[in-house]
Amino acid sequence: MKKILQQKATQYLLVISGFLSVFVLLVFILDSIVLPLVVSRNDTIVVPNVENINAEEAKETIIKSGLIVQGITEQYNEKIPAGVVITQLPFGGTKVKEGRRIYITVSKGKETLRMPFLVGKSIREARVELIRLGLNNSTERYEFNESVNENYVLAQNYPSGQIVNPNDVISIVISKGSSSSLVVPSIMDLTREDAEKLLAQYDLIIGDIIFQKNETYEPGYIIVQHPPAGTKVAPNTKINVTISS
Repeated sequence: MKKILQQKATQYLLVISGFLSVFVLLVFILDSIVLPLVVSRNDTIVVPNVENINAEEAKETIIKSGLIVQGITEQYNEKIPAGVVITQLPFGGTKVKEGRRIYITVSKGKETLRMPFLVGKSIREARVELIRLGLNNSTERYEFNESVNENYVLAQNYPSGQIVNPNDVISIVISKGSSSSLVVPSIMDLTREDAEKLLAQYDLIIGDIIFQKNETYEPGYIIVQHPPAGTKVAPNTKINVTISS
């Protein structure tokens, strides 16, 4: 009877040991092979390339891929139409984790501006206005005028309100004042080179030059002139200047 019980116990132990061995083997296979493959497939995503496609389509593609669209920015672009993706980060083809944020930049199309009204403004005001709008490609021409004070804008090549591009050449005509008498123009806040060009149009020349330190002005700009602007003088009069250093 004892032998029979011992034999049965031994058989049960063998069966249990067999089951445990199979279970351990299955756990090892699941943990070492199957789970890494499943996790790798589920967590790693190849970022789709959405450059040069419509922004709405790009967002839909990114979301369907298990990623998040975030940080959408817009900028003007001469070549890419408005509403189309210019760049993306991370780039298309990059392997990332599921739920990664994708940043895209969308084109606003070609930048256009409206021409400001410059007639009647001083040359300084006109220059500041053009620079503020990004219209840096400008030319200036001077003419005598009996009714408009010197250094004020007489005319502009584009009418106020017309749409212009940043690269368009903006031409303005500036008054030299009355032709009946030679009046010294203001060369304050100009560089020596610009002052010489302006004075040449009035048959005047740069005279003595003094360099002086000044905390208000950047180096290289005229801070004092003599005779002062508005003085009536003869042709070829020398205009003495002090330049900031």
